[in-house]
Amino acid sequence: ETGGTVVAQCGRNEVFVLVIIGIIVYTFRDSAGPILEQLKKTTPAVVMGICVLSLGYHIVEGLITAVLAKRYQPSFTWGMGITNALYCSFYRVATLGSGAGVAAIYYLNEHGLSYGQAFGLYMLQYAFHKFSIAVFSLLFFAVNWVYMTGHFGDYVSLLEAGYGLTVLITLGLVLFCCSARFHRLLFRLFDFINKKTKNRFAPMFYQLQ
Repeated sequence: ETGGTVVAQCGRNEVFVLVIIGIIVYTFRDSAGPILEQLKKTTPAVVMGICVLSLGYHIVEGLITAVLAKRYQPSFTWGMGITNALYCSFYRVATLGSGAGVAAIYYLNEHGLSYGQAFGLYMLQYAFHKFSIAVFSLLFFAVNWVYMTGHFGDYVSLLEAGYGLTVLITLGLVLFCCSARFHRLLFRLFDFINKKTKNRFAPMFYQLQ
């Protein structure tokens, strides 16, 4: 009976994966032709380089995940971290970017982390990832300053606002995940709002505490 249950579970998993792949194919059906045309024009060396760099990115991301996860679950392995990175990438494509976080939290919870720990870990990775993108884009904008200002000079103020917003969001996420003092500040704010609204949100705030 146990063997039959395992087989049935594997069958359901395979069906689920096939459904997701079908959704991906359907979603990108109009883009498949142009993508294949451009791939035909791309040299095998370039395609191979892209694949190698992509794999390298996932390996590094997986190692970072493992380093962070080991603080909560010492038995979490390097292989689990790399698998988590690939797992998230699959759902990032399948859900057009919106499901990667949920997939990461689910996977980490399945391998010994609580949902709160998994959420905090992923949020830190997300914050640093977005911040690194901003840093590298700013660096290469500066390197190509003449070209960028000549073609995109009208958008410099918007870029500055975007960089500033990225720093604020990153700082907020890091404080939310790591700072007990920031948490106490939030609870004081919640208490203030609760008193002003005559305990309207008290049940919600008590659950947070």
